[in-house]
Amino acid sequence: MSDRLVLLKTYSKSFDAQFAKGKLEDGGISSYLFDENTISTYLLFDNALGGIKLMVREKDLKEAKEMLFSRFGESEDNKSYVQHCPFCNSINIETDLQGLRSIRSIIAYFFTCVFFSMYPIITDKVCICKDCNRSFAQKED
Repeated sequence: MSDRLVLLKTYSKSFDAQFAKGKLEDGGISSYLFDENTISTYLLFDNALGGIKLMVREKDLKEAKEMLFSRFGESEDNKSYVQHCPFCNSINIETDLQGLRSIRSIIAYFFTCVFFSMYPIITDKVCICKDCNRSFAQKED
């Protein structure tokens, strides 16, 4: 096992992430929050960045999961699943938004512009694996 950081859980609210980080640090596990300041400042960036990421060292992952999910009764599946690449099984995933690329998006955009005089930005969420550079649909919560 290495000292590489791995994703334990993601949060949409800073106080939930800080609370979980505190629980882990009370148990002697070092943990780190990624994208916390950005999402706390710009709430709309939550989906684009994939939430506030609670990261732990790879060697502490098993103990951290047991501590966070078993001892404290926190759910492992509330928005905070770990997305895996279906091609290479990596967790090094980035969420991306794609614009008018599907026929459904183009029809919805046209309908909204004509009938409501609005110009929305239609996007689809996709995931891009940073290890194999392939994209795939984001797993629903």
